[in-house]
Amino acid sequence: MSAEPIPLIPTKCRRKRTSTMAGERRESVSTGDAGGCRGRRAHRRHGGRRGGRRAASGPYPDGSSRAATGARRDRDAGEQALRRGDRPSGSRPNLARQLFDSGHTFAGYSEDLPSTGWRGCAHRNYVRRHNPWVDFSNVPASANRPLTTFPEDYRKLPTVSFVTPNLCHDMHDCPKDQADAWLKKRFAPYVAWAKTHHSLFILTFDEDDQTDHNHIPTIVAGAGVKPGSYGAHLHHYDLLRTLQRMYGLPLAGNAARVKGLPPVWTGA
Repeated sequence: MSAEPIPLIPTKCRRKRTSTMAGERRESVSTGDAGGCRGRRAHRRHGGRRGGRRAASGPYPDGSSRAATGARRDRDAGEQALRRGDRPSGSRPNLARQLFDSGHTFAGYSEDLPSTGWRGCAHRNYVRRHNPWVDFSNVPASANRPLTTFPEDYRKLPTVSFVTPNLCHDMHDCPKDQADAWLKKRFAPYVAWAKTHHSLFILTFDEDDQTDHNHIPTIVAGAGVKPGSYGAHLHHYDLLRTLQRMYGLPLAGNAARVKGLPPVWTGA
């Protein structure tokens, strides 16, 4: 396991960093201190402007699936697989499996997931449809973890961690201010730590609130990040491509057809 956690890093540094992604229903790319992020207002508060990232549209809440596999979920096929007791995503290539196969580590942490490896549809404010990792037959159950197991000692984090808030803290069912307060309390300490431990924090959304043509922010904070706002037209596939290139992984699905995130690194 990497001594420090890694998500968006130049390829030459990929073996030394750790990444943590928080996926909310919040993509333009903005960089800087995400510890005090307040939804779409975060860009302005830190001197940035809204950029051009957009969520890839589809019939299923599948932004996390696109960021995991480079492809969209098929809702009907997924529901049929669940009825059969199968895994909807099967053994298709995905970021978690690639990391394991290349000698790295990975974990998906979901808020309100009742236990490690649980495959049920809903519990409290957890819903399975927002957690892509449970749907892969080639991702071990041990990688599907409750957020309560997210280590307080960040040195114990996997190479890449994917955090999924519950329906309240992802801004779906509760006021934005409540989700913002949760985000700051939960991850401001990690953002501060990441800046001095060659690590990254990435915040993104799967969709907007249907008022701005699916225009969503993605915020990158941590070591080696150049503060600013970038207006390129991007998708979840660009984020996946960037992560895969960081670790020298094969490009999956539509990640092979995009350019990745703009040069947000101080060495770029």
